[in-house]
Amino acid sequence: MTRILLVDAGGRGTSMSSQAARAKRSGIGVVLADFAGIPPQPNAARVELQRIDLRGAEQRHPVNRSAMAMVRIAGRFTGRGRDRSSWEIWAETKTYGYVRSWVVWRVFRHETAGIGPADFSHVVISSADARAIAWHISRVNPDVTISYSVPTDLGSTPDTN
Repeated sequence: MTRILLVDAGGRGTSMSSQAARAKRSGIGVVLADFAGIPPQPNAARVELQRIDLRGAEQRHPVNRSAMAMVRIAGRFTGRGRDRSSWEIWAETKTYGYVRSWVVWRVFRHETAGIGPADFSHVVISSADARAIAWHISRVNPDVTISYSVPTDLGSTPDTN
C-alpha cells in the first residue's frame, strides 16, 4: 500500500489540511506529523488520517527544557518577557533556529517508533525545518519522493507491497 507522510513544521503559515484532503481523494493512506500545533480548521474538509501531534514532545525535548529554564531565569532578572511563555520566547530565537531541524528529527524518531521509513512512498514537507525528517527517511528508503506539495500522479503509483 502506498502511504504519504505530511510533515507540518509550521514554517510557511499554511495548513496541511488541503494537502491531506488531496491525498485522500487519491485513495492514499495519510500520516500527518504535526509540529505546528494548529488544531484542524472547522470548515476544512473532514479527512480521516493518522495524526501525530508532536508539538508537546518538541517542547519537552531536553534541549528545549534547559533553554526554556534559562529564558525563565533571565526574564526574572530583567523583568522582560512576562507577557509571553518561555517557549514562545525560545522558539523565536536565532539559536533555536539553528538546532530546530535536529530537534524535530529526534522528536519525530522517538514519537513514531512504530512507523518505519520504508512505510512511505512520498514525504510532503511544509518548511525547511522538516527537511531533516525527509533526509533521514530518504537515507533508509531511497525510492521515496520528497516535495512541498502532494504530487499530482499519486493515483497512478503502483503498490509496493
